[in-house]
Amino acid sequence: MPSLGSSSGFSIFTITGAVSNVTSSTITGDIGTNAGLISGFETSTVGGTFHAANAITQSAAVDLASAYTTYQNLTPTHTSHTATFGSGETITPGIYYIASAGSTAGILTLDAQNNPGAKFILKFEGAFTSGAGATVVLTNGASPNNVYWIVNGAFSLAANTTFKGTVIANGAISIGVTGLLNCKLFSVNGAISTYGTSLSNNGIDNSSKIYYADVDQDGYGNSNSPSCYSQAGYVLNNSDCNDANAAINPNATEIYGNGIDDNCNGTTDTDAVGCAFSTTWNGSSWNNGIPNNTKLVIFAGNYTVVDDLNACSIQVTNNAQVIVISNKNVFLYGSITVDTGSSFALNNNSNLIQGNSLAINVGTVEVKRNTSTIVRLDHTLWSSPVIGQNVYNFSPETLTYRFYN
Repeated sequence: MPSLGSSSGFSIFTITGAVSNVTSSTITGDIGTNAGLISGFETSTVGGTFHAANAITQSAAVDLASAYTTYQNLTPTHTSHTATFGSGETITPGIYYIASAGSTAGILTLDAQNNPGAKFILKFEGAFTSGAGATVVLTNGASPNNVYWIVNGAFSLAANTTFKGTVIANGAISIGVTGLLNCKLFSVNGAISTYGTSLSNNGIDNSSKIYYADVDQDGYGNSNSPSCYSQAGYVLNNSDCNDANAAINPNATEIYGNGIDDNCNGTTDTDAVGCAFSTTWNGSSWNNGIPNNTKLVIFAGNYTVVDDLNACSIQVTNNAQVIVISNKNVFLYGSITVDTGSSFALNNNSNLIQGNSLAINVGTVEVKRNTSTIVRLDHTLWSSPVIGQNVYNFSPETLTYRFYN
């Protein structure tokens, strides 16, 4: 649906003309004119703000004029309806075009046929009037937000009319005494008058929204399935990268090693904060197969690493002692956690190699390094990266600027 832009914030608005009221009315929403006076609402209840010829009305005027033109140019789907609606009639969704003035009387029912996104647009090339006591009824999911009356002329409702939808008229708008409206009233060129009117804008936002199918019901829609209609199973965002799997969406946790962009940010695994699987060493066996780079490896019993080991993350718990023998490497994507009472030690020339520079380790990892006698300008690489190293205590007579980290 074409958007009314900034004018959608009003319940009553005219580009050019006065806005007036007689006797006490109840109006929900803002009232405004871009060129004219607002009067007669002193004893009325208005749940909004009055705007007259200010920056807000100037913007609204531009947007309303554009919207009116857009609605006028919509291609009709029904061109053979008579100029008179109602009298017990039921119509179905579509764009109705009447090449003359039009009217409604009695009861006019708008049947959405169980489609809450169904649109009713009724366009008239002349003035529009209602008979006294005329009533517009919405049924089977029809919404006042999806009903538009586009009138190329004046618009007037007789006394005691019950009316629903958004009116955009190219002429004056006049509401008869004690009208009951679930409406918004807009004129691109004419005064607007109410008379003891009860007007609510409930359910009408006039915004231009695109909805997207959310097949997996994770709250994120599929950009390849847009709809102009709000309906069951559709949402207002289109950021799901896999609408067939509710576990994959922008709010999911990236899992390392599963080859899936779990959080839909365009990268796979490199921003992971969790592991796809886990396996636990109980002191004698693994409960879910040997470690690999998809698994959180849990050491709950003593273990000696005698071959290179790959893991997603590592946890050492239950007072376990893990020793990596010399010349073997532990390749780790995520973090290592060594619980209190447990230990993790790397012997000489063994290494802990972590692929994620943002991983935060917890606990103490012991790194053992042997070195031959060091003479002036010799060096030994102890470990990298290091925080809080105390190698200076090992060689207190070495000048401080000769330590690099």
